[in-house]
Amino acid sequence: MWSAPVKRTAPDGSEYNLILLDSEGIDSWDQTGQYSMQIFSLAVLLSSMFVYNQMFGIDEAALDNLSLVTEMTKHIRVRASHDVTSPDELGRFSPSFLWLLRDFYFELVDDGHKISPRDYLESTLRPIPGTGKAAAAKNEIRSSIKALFPDRDCFTLVRPLEEEHQLQHLDEIPMDKLRPEFRAGLDKLTKYILDRAGPKQLGSITLTGPMFASLTQSFLDAINSGAVPTIANSWQSVEESECRRAYELAVKTYSEDFDKTIPPEEALLQEAHEEAFQAALNTFNIEAVGGGTLRKKYEKELYNTVKKQFESHKRKLLMEAELQCLRAAGSLEERTLNACHAPNASFESVVKVIDGLVAEYEVSAVGSFKWQKLVKFLRNSLAGPLEDLVKREKDTIRAEYSALELQIKSMEEKFAFGHKQVESAQKDAQDWKKRYESSVNDAKKSSESAATQHAIMQKRITTLEERHTTITSQMDEIKKEASEWRSKYEQLLNEHRMEQERSAAENKLVLNRCTISETRLAAMREQLEASKEEATEWRHKYETVEADTKAAIERANVSKDRALKQAQLREDALRADFAAAVALKDGEIKDLHSKFERGERQIAILSSRLHEQEVKLTGQIEELMTLKTELQHSHTELETKTSTIVTLQKDLETACQDKVHAEQRMAEVMKRMEETERLWKIAEKREKYASEAVEKARNELSAIQREKSESQRLASERLTTIERSERRCDSLERERVELTQTLEHVKISEKDALSRITALELRIEEREREMEKLLDASNEQRLKTVESFEALLDSERAAKMEASSRADKLSAQLTIVQGDLDALQTQLMSVRNHETALDTKLKSYTDVSTISPSEHTVRIKRMRIEKTSEVGDMEIDKHNLQSLMRGITDNISSREENHEGHNSNEDMNDNNTSMTTEDYHKFTVAKLKQKLTQAGHGEEVAQLKSSATKRDIIALYEKLMFPN
Repeated sequence: MWSAPVKRTAPDGSEYNLILLDSEGIDSWDQTGQYSMQIFSLAVLLSSMFVYNQMFGIDEAALDNLSLVTEMTKHIRVRASHDVTSPDELGRFSPSFLWLLRDFYFELVDDGHKISPRDYLESTLRPIPGTGKAAAAKNEIRSSIKALFPDRDCFTLVRPLEEEHQLQHLDEIPMDKLRPEFRAGLDKLTKYILDRAGPKQLGSITLTGPMFASLTQSFLDAINSGAVPTIANSWQSVEESECRRAYELAVKTYSEDFDKTIPPEEALLQEAHEEAFQAALNTFNIEAVGGGTLRKKYEKELYNTVKKQFESHKRKLLMEAELQCLRAAGSLEERTLNACHAPNASFESVVKVIDGLVAEYEVSAVGSFKWQKLVKFLRNSLAGPLEDLVKREKDTIRAEYSALELQIKSMEEKFAFGHKQVESAQKDAQDWKKRYESSVNDAKKSSESAATQHAIMQKRITTLEERHTTITSQMDEIKKEASEWRSKYEQLLNEHRMEQERSAAENKLVLNRCTISETRLAAMREQLEASKEEATEWRHKYETVEADTKAAIERANVSKDRALKQAQLREDALRADFAAAVALKDGEIKDLHSKFERGERQIAILSSRLHEQEVKLTGQIEELMTLKTELQHSHTELETKTSTIVTLQKDLETACQDKVHAEQRMAEVMKRMEETERLWKIAEKREKYASEAVEKARNELSAIQREKSESQRLASERLTTIERSERRCDSLERERVELTQTLEHVKISEKDALSRITALELRIEEREREMEKLLDASNEQRLKTVESFEALLDSERAAKMEASSRADKLSAQLTIVQGDLDALQTQLMSVRNHETALDTKLKSYTDVSTISPSEHTVRIKRMRIEKTSEVGDMEIDKHNLQSLMRGITDNISSREENHEGHNSNEDMNDNNTSMTTEDYHKFTVAKLKQKLTQAGHGEEVAQLKSSATKRDIIALYEKLMFPN
């Protein structure tokens, strides 16, 4: 074994291990002829490709060295029943043969034309003319090589080195020092062997590693024991060992796949058994080899073993399940009896207990005896403890029924007494109804007077609302003034921020301007304080306006954050566009790669088809050669049979002549009677033998004639098959030409695809460089914007702190208002209590019969006056409360409107200032390109030359951004 197994892939895509076996040379000085024959036979039996190594060319001496081929048929048998195996029969199991010629220095030329090494091999294997023994022996070697190795080829290698002394140390010389011709030939030889060598097969079965080892061991055992290795017997032993191994694996698979946790139900167990048996059978079919009686035997044994395991497991499970059911049923009876004899036991409680027990039993008990035991338990329960419980409950129900009858009688007496009380109550209700109707009439009169007072109060409310509108209009004017001051203040802040963004050289000038702006700001603040002193009456409303301005500042911060987010979104959109473009290019590259791989697969498929067609063609040619050899063999047998018939006829003629001679001698020699009788008997015996021989000859002649007619018929059929194969060869040749043309087209398309791929790669590299430049510019711009926004955030945080302090003041004012509301609520409750007291007084005045008419009218007038005064106070309090709440809500709504108005004005001012103050002439080249790409003009930016100046980019910016 030359090296470890090498992983290879067959043309059909399957993987196999390539083993390199190195045998000793033939006829070495320390070998016998028998040993050489055994080594040669073993190498032929084990290999799928046999490489025969020889120096120089092929001559008669080289062919004589391969005389082992003629002896090989005596040392290998295909079947044990055959004593002798023909080379043709052995050729079906022989490997492909490669004759390697080392140190080959001849020129392969035949009649002035170059020939291939294969043609050179075939020319040397042609029969030589002649009829002698030497010619017959040489032709026998040639025919044996052809028959034993139908798939054969030849390969030549030149001498690796020119110097003789270097050849003696060839293993020490590196490969690059060898002749280039030798290295090229060695590479071709390696590629040829790796392409043609395939897995070892016997018939249609590919051998695995264990099968190959078992087959090798079988051949070695036969050779070492002195017997002749038989292919069929060795394969049968391999088949038996593989089937046994498959049987053991299948039994193991069944025991692993069979789910032993399944409850002991017949259907579930049978289903699990079938699934596990199917898995075991699949394992056996995958691992087993062959399809004869051995496979069926082990398959039947697998079925019986699995069936026995299943039956024993099922029996064990059913017994355990029955015992479990018996135990569960016993515990059910005991617990049911305890529930029936409990002190507070009832039929419903016992039924609930039985339901719970049955549910537990259904979960815990398993097996086919589960329901039988449950039915038996229910029958025993109904006939035993439940029946006793029902009897006890009947007795208690009867006692309760008699007690209820007594209670019903007492209740009937009470009902009669209550009926009398109801009649008296109905009379009282009629009296009270009359009194209620009179009080309702009085209430209507009082409601009419209240309506007149309500109209008076409504007029007062309208006047108060008019005053409220005038106050709100004045408050709006003050809000407008405050917003103007705020806009001026923000304008100063913007100027200050713009001054901060100047260059470092103008820093001192910016500081001076900042001091000037601070003085202006102080003056503005003094003016604001003066305006506050003028509007002391509306101070609390002005503070709300200031709170609104702070809220507007916060909204401005939100708008700036929104602008930042929009810038970030634009940058993300640019990146997404770039990623989409890159993904598109990647998709195109993947499509090209897929097309390229598809072309390679088509080439591989076409080459495999071409190889298959070539193999089929060689097979048909070999079949044609075998048919020709069989035809020649039948002709030779026919000639031998005719020669035997001629010899038999000659023997018959000689026998007739002997008979005549014996008769003559009998007539001449009458005296010697005894001798003549003996001679006569001998002649009769000879005559019998001759007649039998004649009959045999006639029978053989008729059989030979039949065989001749059969051979003629077979020859005609073979001729027709030969013609068909020739036509098939022509069609295959045409297909081969078409396949070569398609292969050339595929190669051309492959070159075009490669050129396109290179062009696309160059374009992608250019785009990547451009995008890197753009990303660098955008990163710089983002750093600058982040710094400016951080400064803005610091200023806005200070403003936010001031706004939070003012919000605390407002919350304190809200608590004060809430206290006022609570006081009003208490006043409202006192008014309602007073109203109830008036109602009671009104009821007391309803009894007119006891008072004189004059006093009655005086009391009614006094009561009406008090009621109107109290209602008026209540309405005034309600009106004050409503006006206060309306003022608060109007203040809040106006504040929200002011917030929204300031927010929108500020957004517009920010946009206008950003549009007006943004001078694109001061932008850098990177920022100009970034603005153009954000506006959707990335293609025009990409088309700019690398030598474009800032003036060119500004001109492009004006052209694209300001087309008018």
